[in-house]
Amino acid sequence: MKTINKIFRSLLIVLFSAGCSGLLDDVTPDTSIPEPEITVQKLPLLVRGMYARMLGGLYGQGNFGDEIASDNLGSTYSLSAVSNYTNFDACKVSVDDGLICGRMWDHPYYGIGAANVIINFVNSYGEEDPVARQAKGEALTLRGYCYMLLAERFGDAVITLDAHEKIQREQDPEEKVWKRAEDDLQEALAYLKNFENPDAISLQAAQAFLARLYLNRGVLTSDAAMVENAGIYAQKVIDGETALEMNPDYKDNFTSSSQGHEVIFRMLEAQSAAIASYLYSMLSPQSYPGENPGSTWMEPSLVALYDEPADDRSAILCKEVYSVTGQELTYCVKFPADNNSVWALARLAEMHLIVAEVAARKGIVDVTGYNVVRAARNASLRQNADFINAQAFLEEIENERRREFVGEGLRWMDMRRFGCMAAHLKAKGVDPRRVHFPIYEGERTNNPMLHQNPYYN
Repeated sequence: MKTINKIFRSLLIVLFSAGCSGLLDDVTPDTSIPEPEITVQKLPLLVRGMYARMLGGLYGQGNFGDEIASDNLGSTYSLSAVSNYTNFDACKVSVDDGLICGRMWDHPYYGIGAANVIINFVNSYGEEDPVARQAKGEALTLRGYCYMLLAERFGDAVITLDAHEKIQREQDPEEKVWKRAEDDLQEALAYLKNFENPDAISLQAAQAFLARLYLNRGVLTSDAAMVENAGIYAQKVIDGETALEMNPDYKDNFTSSSQGHEVIFRMLEAQSAAIASYLYSMLSPQSYPGENPGSTWMEPSLVALYDEPADDRSAILCKEVYSVTGQELTYCVKFPADNNSVWALARLAEMHLIVAEVAARKGIVDVTGYNVVRAARNASLRQNADFINAQAFLEEIENERRREFVGEGLRWMDMRRFGCMAAHLKAKGVDPRRVHFPIYEGERTNNPMLHQNPYYN
């Protein structure tokens, strides 16, 4: 495994060679820029560099892995014999896949390493300056989010909090990784400002990630108090005195020029051309502008859920014959051809559905939040009496989440939480306990102390 020290140097190189601010005009790019070059005034640039470092230019390839392994998307897209979405679609990811699965592991660590630089600097400098406080809050939130990703995808992971730590050791246990994510997000709350725009982490972004963490972890560990916390934090986001509101233009949420206020936090991945934008090109049919492989499609079980033509989300479906196989497939045209791919990491719609789900898990049918989302999408509204019991409402919430969040990386954990993962894996001929992805063997070569996840040996 790479050392965090290397990530620290890479972050500085990104920032000092970017030339994006007058603050950097007097600094010469160097591969060994000393830590004293960091100042409080440069922290906002370090934060932007932290986001850029996590994305790394190829974030999309890894970010789609768990979505395609779920029952939302199917794919035959291939980078190599071992690195391809066909293996993800079959839930038989190769331990030698360093291009897709390897990035699912690497990119969170890029974010963690960059966040550690900022957190440790502020800890040394002091927290009195509001710029330093906000930077530390954003770094803590991103680090917590990254550890949450690692826990979701791999279970056990190496926890590191030091910018220069050599992490040649065995992974920490999954429960400790979840706790690290929770602790970071909780600590961040005291440092962050209210939401102003989606391009910076806000108090509401940290609350949203906590709501997601508590819901997933609480259900999977049968911890009722944790599930209750999920609803509390989601409601805090909804009730916050901010500009956040549901966007009646669904697809606008995923444009870099969006004027809506539904996206709580997003990251933009700049591309040299729209055709290189993975969100667009990976999911679009071959006939759409650009160089689209047409080899990733929506699964029939998902397509069937878009059963109301008036629902604005039905417009993301596009049927076309795939030239390679001659099959008519349904593609997801949710994301635009945008030189700045928008990764919407948290949206207000999720908070409304979390509140509804938490109530349903307590046996209460309350369609209020569910209807808020559907009203914004021009879909039909429901009454509490439309559902025979809370379980029936839970099943509909699961369906609504599939309609709403396809392509946003939430389905893998949804399948675990709603109890349909075992059947999915069995249908693929895979051990139903194999809910985590493998550790790339190249990473284990770098760090022989890493153990492989169960059911991959």
